[in-house]
Amino acid sequence: MMSFESFRSLAINHPCTVEPSVYRVDVFRINGPVDKMPCRNLSLGLFNVHVHGDDRDDAEYYPEYNVCKAQSFVMPTFEDAKEFIQSGRISIDDDRPVYCIHIYELPFGKDVISDLCKREWVFDGNCSIINQSVCSSLFEDLDTPEGHFWGRLKETIRFKPGDIVEVHDRKKDSVRLAVVVSLRNTIEYCWNEYLNVVAECECEGVGEDNALGNYWKYACDDCYEVIDFSGVQSCPCTTDVHSPRFPVPDDIRSVFDNIVVSKPASFGC
Repeated sequence: MMSFESFRSLAINHPCTVEPSVYRVDVFRINGPVDKMPCRNLSLGLFNVHVHGDDRDDAEYYPEYNVCKAQSFVMPTFEDAKEFIQSGRISIDDDRPVYCIHIYELPFGKDVISDLCKREWVFDGNCSIINQSVCSSLFEDLDTPEGHFWGRLKETIRFKPGDIVEVHDRKKDSVRLAVVVSLRNTIEYCWNEYLNVVAECECEGVGEDNALGNYWKYACDDCYEVIDFSGVQSCPCTTDVHSPRFPVPDDIRSVFDNIVVSKPASFGC
């Protein structure tokens, strides 16, 4: 059976093989409140709202607003991709406010359908890095140590239970407010899951030495547990959870305060 120290070491020094790759840059831009115009029909007016200001009320963006993938580029190296987005060239043809940017490392000859990648980095609207993945999501890596999620150090996790956050749903082109109710992305949480695997192996009579080969935490398990404004619980990926971009109205904050009070058992890991 693996010791906690060895498990923690895998989390901190996560294995990652070097492979010839390209780097895809996806730029997501703010597209207005959910009841407004679709992605490609929004004019420069939204840019003026956020940069110059007018009579639009920021509160109308919450509890949910539209964000769409507006651009996608391919670069030869991560440094080239980083320099490209920080140079401002991504906004030459599109002045809408940038919500966030994802850079994906895509190895040659691997299945990179959707957002599967070797590594992923997330930048905010100011093109500053705010998060990155800690394991590969490639199908080819699922049975290797680099395809397993071993957890994150607590001090590196941006949010804690009780924090109001934005959840970026890339499939639905939307951002919604939610409150964090528990952390499922810590090393301690993953260690407890590993101990559950050990117990199951012993119960099945296959021995605890087989626990590592049956450990089931992957990139999709790198997540927070949150509850949104409608009371819907979900577990978004750590890289899809952001700080609120706009001031949170008092009435919405009150709803989340009540959720926090009513869900004390969910707090912690």
